[in-house]
Amino acid sequence: MYRNTDGLQLRLESPTAIILSEPFELQPRVLARMQALRASLKRRGWRDS
Repeated sequence: MYRNTDGLQLRLESPTAIILSEPFELQPRVLARMQALRASLKRRGWRDS
């Protein structure tokens, strides 16, 4: 999650590329989606950097 001049942005990055980038407003549904995506990726072997 990044903050820029346009608001908040959800970004999913690999070491070599940006996989997903989308603006969003801080809402419980968005946070739940972000946590579910992170948990899913970690189950598949993704690691935090």
